[in-house]
Amino acid sequence: MNSKIDKVEMVRDDHRTVRASGKIEWDSDEVSATFVVTIAQLKPQGRIVYAIGRSARTVRPSDGSWQVDAVIVDPDDQFQFDIPVNGWSEASVKDTDGRFEPYPWETKDLVIERAAAAVPQ
Repeated sequence: MNSKIDKVEMVRDDHRTVRASGKIEWDSDEVSATFVVTIAQLKPQGRIVYAIGRSARTVRPSDGSWQVDAVIVDPDDQFQFDIPVNGWSEASVKDTDGRFEPYPWETKDLVIERAAAAVPQ
């Protein structure tokens, strides 16, 4: 499997939930995968805001991409649009022999995009 976080998008107007997504290049012996993701943003005051999430369903090669909604852990925190985020993800990939392999990766300096429902801060 080859993937990365291609996009991070604000999905709620509370600035606490983002959707991370990316394309997948599957190997011929891979049949499915599930994903976890962490998105972190370093605020100017030095505080790290972070969100975690996992895939709501199993992804298959016919899907071609994955997405995970990640929610900020601390209810008092919010993401800001003008500060880059870093993302870490790990896929648990099932192969044709029924074994599962971990595939971790990191993507730096992502920009949170505005969804149609998100409002400016």
